[in-house]
Amino acid sequence: MVQCIWHLDSGNVGGWQEIILNKYRPLFNNGLPSFNCHLSPTWRAIHSSFSSARLSATLNSSVCFKPGNGRTTRFWEDCWCGIAPLKSQFPRLYSLSTQQQAIVYAVFCPTNNCFKLSWSRDLMNRESDLCKYLMLVIKFVYQD
Repeated sequence: MVQCIWHLDSGNVGGWQEIILNKYRPLFNNGLPSFNCHLSPTWRAIHSSFSSARLSATLNSSVCFKPGNGRTTRFWEDCWCGIAPLKSQFPRLYSLSTQQQAIVYAVFCPTNNCFKLSWSRDLMNRESDLCKYLMLVIKFVYQD
């Protein structure tokens, strides 16, 4: 069942995936769908089994999510770089970011092969060191 749900977010749609995506228009967070519309009894039961906090915690701690092209992965909020979202790993930088809702694709600059982050003010020495460390961590994961 996990594999079927996972394929919904893979980008390769056809057949049943296309029907589900067009009818229910799910939003994905770390591969798990959330729905903003009325679900059929079957999909409501499937969704409730995947939306439990215990399952989400298990998946987040057991599965390594790769951002792929970065178009559906939230830079700060999704768990794609280590065992916790970047906002949890670098709370000070997150609080200073002007891109808190950005997706990975929006902050990655492919021509320079680097990440372009912006801040609400100039970073202090300690914050600058944190930013350098953040860049090392995300480059290691993103270019893997």
